[in-house]
Amino acid sequence: MCVCSTVYAAVEPALIRAPQNTAVTRGSEVTLNCTSDVGNSFITWFNSLCETYTVSHDCTRVYNGYNTLSSPPRYTVTSVNNSPHVTRDLSISETKLADAGVFVCVENIPGHSVQQISSAQLVVIGN
Repeated sequence: MCVCSTVYAAVEPALIRAPQNTAVTRGSEVTLNCTSDVGNSFITWFNSLCETYTVSHDCTRVYNGYNTLSSPPRYTVTSVNNSPHVTRDLSISETKLADAGVFVCVENIPGHSVQQISSAQLVVIGN
């Protein structure tokens, strides 16, 4: 007689490509990567460290999941939905010294309270 049980492990979502600390020369273009392994995830970008990261919280949000919100049109997000992955890469063209700082990629998954957060420091070199 076999008394058997099946154990199901909960798989937490993960950012399979996260932004990396990066240094660029002023005037060049930079791309910060963010890819989720969950096909229906909702990715937002912020350009500062915040206590909480929510879609409704306006903590210097650069990208709200649909549109870039920054005043410089030099900020763009490339969106790729390649099931089961979702990519939202943030690019900044013609970088300026004022672009330097912390950029944060936040992954939210509908119906889950789990949030994946990854940040990177952008350093702009030049005068």
